[in-house]
Amino acid sequence: MNHSAPVIVKVRESLPQYSWRTEQIRQMEQQLIAAQHISIYQLMLRAGEALFHTLQLCWPKARHLWIFCGKGNNGGDGYVLARLAKQAGYSVQVAAFDEPSPGIPAEQARYDWLKAGGSCGSLQSLHGQPDVIIDALLGIGPSTTLSGDLLAWIQFINRQTSPVLAVDIPSGLNADTGMPLGGAVHATTTLTLVGLKPGLLTGMAADFTGELYFSDLKDSHSQYCDTAGVRLLDYSAVLPLLPLRARTAHKGNNGKVLLAGGGLGMPGAIRLAGEAALRAGAGILSS
Repeated sequence: MNHSAPVIVKVRESLPQYSWRTEQIRQMEQQLIAAQHISIYQLMLRAGEALFHTLQLCWPKARHLWIFCGKGNNGGDGYVLARLAKQAGYSVQVAAFDEPSPGIPAEQARYDWLKAGGSCGSLQSLHGQPDVIIDALLGIGPSTTLSGDLLAWIQFINRQTSPVLAVDIPSGLNADTGMPLGGAVHATTTLTLVGLKPGLLTGMAADFTGELYFSDLKDSHSQYCDTAGVRLLDYSAVLPLLPLRARTAHKGNNGKVLLAGGGLGMPGAIRLAGEAALRAGAGILSS
């Protein structure tokens, strides 16, 4: 590790201003690689380091890990984490869903894990009770409904009682929509990498992501992304856009809202809309 430690931020406390769709994230990865003169595998090493720091931050007493690795680069991140944890004295069991395709960085990560004395097994080879489970099965790639053995592995993870750290996004959760693809890992914590994905904040994401952390994997403050993303707004971002009210202002100076709705026995929507209008600053509300 010849660069500075990755910066990990808790999203709820330090929300990035933008999120990007999956194809934009892939562009950003290439921009990051070009701007910082690194290889895809070196970026994977940074991801593994960020995951290891997150593991230590969230579960400082953990010593026994189950790491579930898929055949893509998300699984490669899991192999890097497995090697770093083993070298740090953790007990690590890796369950490999499939071997990485030849020539991709995950193949190198798996080789380095095995070279360091690690091994890969199946669900049946797992034993003991892990302190933390690592979900490195799928990442942002899938967009169609899952089935078969892959869905069975996700269900197996969800049946465990140990906390789960998801790599980039809980496996089975659509990275663009936040909807499960027939099933998704229920993570305790998710560390998302490079950029924030809209699927971590929309749809049913809140049921699956747990506490959300973020690392851009940069080792400097250089700007590498010129891809337009979706801006995330919070109160501090909107506040400068709101006009100041005069100290002598009254309800007649601050706009009128007329709401039509609320049929017999259906008062909920109109009431919620009215409360929202008043909270947004409407002076007079009629319904």
